[in-house]
Amino acid sequence: MFKFKAVSLAIHQKVLAGDKKFLLEQDEDVLNTWFLSGLWPFSVLGWPDNTSSDLNTFYPATLLETGWDILFFWVARMVLLGIKLTGRVPFNEVLCHAMIRDGHGRKMGKSLGNVIDRIDVMEGVALEVLHEKLREGNLDEKEIVKATAGQKKDFPNSIPQCGPTLSALCFVPIPPEILRVEGYRKFCNKIFNATKFAMLKLDESFLPEPSAKPTGHESLVEQWILHKLNVAVAEVNSHFTDRNFMLTTTSAYNFWLYELCDVYIEVMKPMTDEAAPIATRKSAQRTLYTCLDHGLHSNCCIH
Repeated sequence: MFKFKAVSLAIHQKVLAGDKKFLLEQDEDVLNTWFLSGLWPFSVLGWPDNTSSDLNTFYPATLLETGWDILFFWVARMVLLGIKLTGRVPFNEVLCHAMIRDGHGRKMGKSLGNVIDRIDVMEGVALEVLHEKLREGNLDEKEIVKATAGQKKDFPNSIPQCGPTLSALCFVPIPPEILRVEGYRKFCNKIFNATKFAMLKLDESFLPEPSAKPTGHESLVEQWILHKLNVAVAEVNSHFTDRNFMLTTTSAYNFWLYELCDVYIEVMKPMTDEAAPIATRKSAQRTLYTCLDHGLHSNCCIH
């Protein structure tokens, strides 16, 4: 429950419609949408009460992610109200993501009936359910017909379950292609299978070293994959600093798919057979563990 004891929004205004006079009065319990949004950074943390530990701990925030089209409507109000009511700027950085558009290049909006619920992309949804959702709002019948035709064209086979794999698409000003999103779901399966393979190769006798520093006795392919890991980590850190999450995701994706799974895991299989020398097997295990450990850390940060 939000509390807005410091703000009074009662508005009384006399208007003339034709030859009749009317008195308009705003409901005191209702706030303008953008005004309410402007209070959001601190109201959700207990403001105006100063006894909330959340307010003292988490306000001000560091970064706000939003669309550039509401910089004035939302972001400017957040800054103005934050300074006025708390004496502090609510955040230090504003990251503007790309506009989310449909497959025809139109900006997504409820008035067009072309909005896609991200939960539907994550969990999957039948085409018939998408059609039904169009009638839950106040769309004109003509717009419903148009939106229904658009859904049939864009999702003829419904929306498959894709999972939370949209990081690479959030900052690209193009329509999100569902097949591309589904491809990232398959990439998550690749990570699962690689980890499952590693659990088979890292037997009960394996203990990870306290440090990931190479021993100097690694084989050529181990040196190569560790070099690729260092390159990927450097790129991920650099792109995170630049707030370029699309390239951050791409760097992690390329390392996992094209270098770790496609090359090293295939080459190291005979190196971990029982017939292989113990030193060779232990070194290959340590390298695999290092790649998975750092690779999973990078993917957790992205998603």
